[in-house]
Amino acid sequence: MFAGCNVNVEPTKRAYSTFSQEEFGELPVVRIDTQNKAYPSSKEEYVNCSFTLENAGENNFSVSMKSNTKDEDSVGIRRRGNTTYSMPKKAFRVKFDKKKSVLGMTKAKSYVLLADYLDQGKIRNFSAFSMAKYFDGLGFTPTPNHIMFFLNDEFWGVYLLVEQVDENAGRTNLKTNFEVSENGNYPFLVEMSNDLESGNDTFCIDDYISPFEIKYPESDERELLDGQDVVLKYIKDYITAMQATISNSTSQTLLNGQSVKFSDIVDEDAFIDYFLVNELMLNLDNIWKSLYFYKTKDGKVVFGPIWDFDFSLTDVWTGSPYDKSAIECADAIYIMRLHCFFHEYLQDEANYQKVVERWNLAYEKLTNKTTGINAYLKDYKHKIRNQSIEDAKYWYGTDGAFQFDMQYDYVRLFLIDRIQFLNNTFALNYNDFLQKIN
Repeated sequence: MFAGCNVNVEPTKRAYSTFSQEEFGELPVVRIDTQNKAYPSSKEEYVNCSFTLENAGENNFSVSMKSNTKDEDSVGIRRRGNTTYSMPKKAFRVKFDKKKSVLGMTKAKSYVLLADYLDQGKIRNFSAFSMAKYFDGLGFTPTPNHIMFFLNDEFWGVYLLVEQVDENAGRTNLKTNFEVSENGNYPFLVEMSNDLESGNDTFCIDDYISPFEIKYPESDERELLDGQDVVLKYIKDYITAMQATISNSTSQTLLNGQSVKFSDIVDEDAFIDYFLVNELMLNLDNIWKSLYFYKTKDGKVVFGPIWDFDFSLTDVWTGSPYDKSAIECADAIYIMRLHCFFHEYLQDEANYQKVVERWNLAYEKLTNKTTGINAYLKDYKHKIRNQSIEDAKYWYGTDGAFQFDMQYDYVRLFLIDRIQFLNNTFALNYNDFLQKIN
């Protein structure tokens, strides 16, 4: 799986006191100490803890561990993740009792610590989130911040600190008061994933390989009308309308008694940019899970935020060098060929031309010699290299420099090839393109 890595052996972690300021470098440091040094082992229950952010200049702050004073600040930590839940290096969710701005992000209660265990270069999620600036149609995108993480005085490695995907301000901005009615127009946040567990917020729609889950408003927030969950019905009807109109730019269907086209109910710029980023990152996970879309009360559906790229830029498990097989993988179409949403959308020539236009806008920015993604990743590497080598020594074996350099440069080189391949693909006439994806 990983060169030089025995994933069944729990590493001996270094204590915070053994690190020098030089070893921290430019990375912020997050220190969390739990009550009685309890290990956060549950995805449901938060463990009481303290939180300290340091080495971040004016963004430094701390929250003490909650005692018995009712009006004091507090913070908790719990586990998170699905596929990565069983990995040795754990991902966590941190929740403050009062809203906090962490590293300049909009004030909120919940934040996520992504472990990126599958990515020895610590750069796949970071690259995807960073590329949002080249695709201006995207809505909310998590802000990627590499940090050094210590839990109960032990170094757990380099993590990516980002916003939690939710309905709150500074995220999808959906949360609002609304009343249920027979033909109401409701905000919602939905995830499509095969990892979902059945429940009151989970449902299936014919022809889609994965179930959907309503993240907002959850079942306990949805009032019934004459015993019927009209918000759930509205969301199912909305997705069904999307499905009915997605493959033909002129086709119409009924939604809430109104005749609508796909462009009437979906923000097409966001839709296209969302799938272009996933195709660019060759994110196979997106075909069957971690797909989000949301809608404000009176707006259209916005696809996103982009999420979950630690297993991307390859058709095999991460941990392989950038060799011939990887280069061949960079010259392949996956999302446009296999994803039920994007593949269906591209069956219409007018839709294809919209995709070409969106790609051309992004391509100029992606390939800029000074501000493009290759230049950006080249400049960024020094910021996390030494710290990521220390991370790699714990999680993958003693040869940390090789583990990190090999994977980081793999991503950068892959993206160079991938961008050019997609640019050539979108230069095809529609009939030739259609043969590629069908």
